Amino acid sequence: MKKFKAGDLVGVGCMVDSDRTCPNCKAGEEQYCLSFPTLTYNAEDKHLGGVTYGGYSDSIVVDEAFVLRVSEKLNPAGVAPLLCAGITTYSPLRHWT
Repeated sequence: MKKFKAGDLVGVGCMVDSDRTCPNCKAGEEQYCLSFPTLTYNAEDKHLGGVTYGGYSDSIVVDEAFVLRVSEKLNPAGVAPLLCAGITTYSPLRHWT
């Protein structure tokens, strides 16, 4: 079963994959993956080799678990910063408080 179809408005944050096997991943905290999550940019691409280029890419491969549906009612330019700096700040605050 696929969560998305061609034409869906989606967003990708600062991670595209994780090992899914370590205790942190199994607890739903992939950002704390013990073998390091695959970041959207400047990270080792564990599937294709090379490095990830994020927003500078011509295309990107992302596990659907790391893709978020974006409401058609929202302005994509306003959503983009939330996927990067917003979650980068929110997640540790939520985790450690």
